[in-house]
Amino acid sequence: KVSFTKTQITDINEVYNGSNPFMNEIKAIEKYEERHHVDILKPTIFPFEVTHVDTHQDKDALVIRYRNDNLHGLFQLKVTKTSHSLEEYPSNNVVSYTLRDGTKAFYQSNYIPAKQLLFQRGKIQYTIGISQSTKKNVAVSNLLQIANSMISN
Repeated sequence: KVSFTKTQITDINEVYNGSNPFMNEIKAIEKYEERHHVDILKPTIFPFEVTHVDTHQDKDALVIRYRNDNLHGLFQLKVTKTSHSLEEYPSNNVVSYTLRDGTKAFYQSNYIPAKQLLFQRGKIQYTIGISQSTKKNVAVSNLLQIANSMISN
């Protein structure tokens, strides 16, 4: 809503901005998929309502941070192209789980900033984490639910 006189705007009131916080996610994933010729899995379940999405890419990695500013919430997805198997990952301080489709996943409960779950599909390794400042008692079931929700285009 815009209020104005004959010569100037006196007030602008935003009724609905229509923005979609997932536009940054979509653009970053498309860019990464084109560059690396892969299909990236995307979460369809989140630990909170997402109000903002920030992304960062470097040579082999894509990091997507889903935020809720009201909760100071942070859920992060890191996608890395790798030539190594996740089975080669050091197994100390990790607990092994199996996703619905049979994919092996490793839960790291002792990682300080966030509880995180790692899994690999093909040559793409996924790390998902929920910041402990978002939710103090992040249960592995929260991360498994998100991982099991991840789909490709």
